[in-house]
Amino acid sequence: MTKAIEGNGKGRIDLLTVPAVAGRERPDGADAPCRIGPPHDDSTVVIAVVVVRGNDEILLALSSGEACDPEWYIPSGDVLPDEDLVTAARRQFRLETSLELRNIRVLSVENYPSLSCNFIRFIVTGDLDGADMSASDGARWFPMTEVKSGRVPLLSNDIASVLDVVQLQCPTKIVPAIPSDPLDHIMIQVGVVIGDRLLFIRDTSSASWRLPTTFADHRLGESIRFAAQRLCVQWLGFMVDVVGVSAIEQGTRHADERRGEQGTLGSRLTVLVKPRDGLESLSNVVDSVLERDLWRWVTQADARQMTDDCATVATVDRLFAGHVVPILSI
Repeated sequence: MTKAIEGNGKGRIDLLTVPAVAGRERPDGADAPCRIGPPHDDSTVVIAVVVVRGNDEILLALSSGEACDPEWYIPSGDVLPDEDLVTAARRQFRLETSLELRNIRVLSVENYPSLSCNFIRFIVTGDLDGADMSASDGARWFPMTEVKSGRVPLLSNDIASVLDVVQLQCPTKIVPAIPSDPLDHIMIQVGVVIGDRLLFIRDTSSASWRLPTTFADHRLGESIRFAAQRLCVQWLGFMVDVVGVSAIEQGTRHADERRGEQGTLGSRLTVLVKPRDGLESLSNVVDSVLERDLWRWVTQADARQMTDDCATVATVDRLFAGHVVPILSI
């Protein structure tokens, strides 16, 4: 594999600098990566709701501080097992503001892994279902200039990164989907797009075509962004630049009290990446790493015909259109 990487025109990539958890993703005797087991089951998934008015005011919720000093923050809380992102956002927003939210979309994804857990925060926005603020005793509009200047007492200063994303006024927002299959863990699908081609792989010559998939191992310091790059280097033999997240699916494994099993959180994030070399050069590299019948560059029309899953079709369309939200991470 090292020889293939050296021949991609960008110089040698030292695989020792890339955490390798690929052994947990490849069954014995398999010729391609597949989903058989994640490296961990520790995830903290948080939802944070940002509602703005006129692009210069933000709605903050009151949080009790020490010595009864008022502190403000965006409505935020854990996503609970058995919840999708839309349900979690509505619940948390209603809990903290007594207001209803609709038309919920994801603005950005934050990911900060640590030795103890993989922390992911979804920054979402939405529209107020009615604008009667008299129904809320715990929420107020604040000028974003005052919030950024420090004149508003905040529960945490990490709101600055959220305001930066909001003020960028990115046209792309993602409507989170519920996967057709319940998810146990945080999975990362990688969409390798070059020109009008998308890379599909499969586990065996008789298996279905799909996007390359991996898991981020927080114990090795892997963020979502780093795991996507590691997958391409480790499995496919070339380096990529991460553009952003193109699709988000949030599902759970439901609790089974009779069997003593707790519900778990699960997400599937599709990450758009761009290779640093041309199609012909990449094809030669991949061909030296994977069996020829286990990978294929496909057009958008081909990809749509190769699946009957509506969510996958929508994901493919977003990848080709280049629609992404940013990933904020280490």
